[in-house]
Amino acid sequence: MTQPLERRSAGILSDAELVALSELTAFAEGEGVCWGIENGKPVGGFWDLAAEVAKATAAAGAALPSGQARAVLAMRAFYLLGVLRGGEAYRNTVIDTETEPEFKDLPFELDAMAAADFAEDLGNLTPEVFRQLCALLGLSGPWAEDGAKGGAEV
Repeated sequence: MTQPLERRSAGILSDAELVALSELTAFAEGEGVCWGIENGKPVGGFWDLAAEVAKATAAAGAALPSGQARAVLAMRAFYLLGVLRGGEAYRNTVIDTETEPEFKDLPFELDAMAAADFAEDLGNLTPEVFRQLCALLGLSGPWAEDGAKGGAEV
C-alpha cells in the first residue's frame, strides 16, 4: 500500500520523479543519443556507453558462438550499466550540492563469474529457444547468421 506523498520517507521518489530521473539521465532520448566525431573518431554519447559495455563483456563474449549471443550479452550489460548510472543519478539528486560535491561515475565492470554464468546459460539454450529469444529481441534476420561476427574488437 502506498503512502500519501506528504507521509513518504525522505529520499523516496514518486512515480513522476522516477520517470523524470530516467529522462534526465546521461544520454537520454533527445540529448546526445548518438555521438560526435573528433579527430576522425566517434566519441561521446551512446558510443562511449557502447565502449564501456564492449570492454566489460569482452571476456565472457569471447566464449559465445555467435554475434547474436554476444548481442544478448551486451543487452544485459547495457541494462546493468543503466542500473548503475541510474543509481548514480539518483544519489546525485538527493545530496545537497550546496554543501556536498557530486559523486563521480563509478567504473563499469561486470562480475566475471556472473557474466560467465550468463554466457554459459546462453550457450545451453536449445537452438529453438535461442532463435525465439533472438526474435523477441529483434536480433534475427538474414544479417544475423550463426557464427557471424558481432561487436567491436576490444
